[in-house]
Amino acid sequence: MKKYKPFLYLLLFIILSNLLPLNVFFRIFGGDSIVRGTNESLYVTKDLKYQYQGYLKDTLQNYCYRQYRAMYPLSNPTLYRLQPIEPWKFWRWGEYLLKEKWRQPYRYVSHRELEEADLFFIKTYDSPSATLGCETYPSY
Repeated sequence: MKKYKPFLYLLLFIILSNLLPLNVFFRIFGGDSIVRGTNESLYVTKDLKYQYQGYLKDTLQNYCYRQYRAMYPLSNPTLYRLQPIEPWKFWRWGEYLLKEKWRQPYRYVSHRELEEADLFFIKTYDSPSATLGCETYPSY
């Protein structure tokens, strides 16, 4: 039992680090910010012709997503997350296991590609506020 004691302490420490308030401490001092970045909840299709920022379960109600599917019916509709899993950040393991966004496949997109995709999105879907929020229906 003595040889397993350090392992059990380490396991207990990892579990506690995924619970409040230790989780907040590790996010601040571990390089994560409490205020999430914009790429935290940004998803793109493989062809970079559609982007979505928000909860994945709301995607189907999104006007721009329906428009994307109508314009590109043969394209792969899978949304890829832009944020990689960083296993050394053990305080995020609970989030990696429980949050829907981490079940999405990952795709690396360079900053230049993302800027080009933003411009394509704004132009194609006539996003009036130049944002990815495409929740409102167009006026006819």
